[in-house]
Amino acid sequence: MLQVLKNYSSDVSLQALPPPSVLPQEELKNLTGLELQLAEVVQTSFKKGEWSSCEARLNALASLPLSEAASSRLQFYLAQTLAEQGHYRRAALALLSSDPGPSLKQSWLKALLARLEKTPS
Repeated sequence: MLQVLKNYSSDVSLQALPPPSVLPQEELKNLTGLELQLAEVVQTSFKKGEWSSCEARLNALASLPLSEAASSRLQFYLAQTLAEQGHYRRAALALLSSDPGPSLKQSWLKALLARLEKTPS
């Protein structure tokens, strides 16, 4: 899989990570259950940049039966959280399981792949 990612990034130069992004779904007022829990993690640990705590909370939520849409969003937040901690390979894999929209996904993927090329295995 890493080879596929490297082929995709053949013309990517090292660039700054995009700023952490919160998806509009986490701002909705009518969330309940696990979706509400995900939004709470995003509104607290994620927005505060408490990356280690955020990773632990997201991983705990990931073990629960989330909807496909919530799971996709969780993977996007996990990818950003891992990237902020320097875990670029794990971040790229999480990002591939997410669907934040083509523009966000592409900007994060380019930045992560550039780091993977420059980081020893």
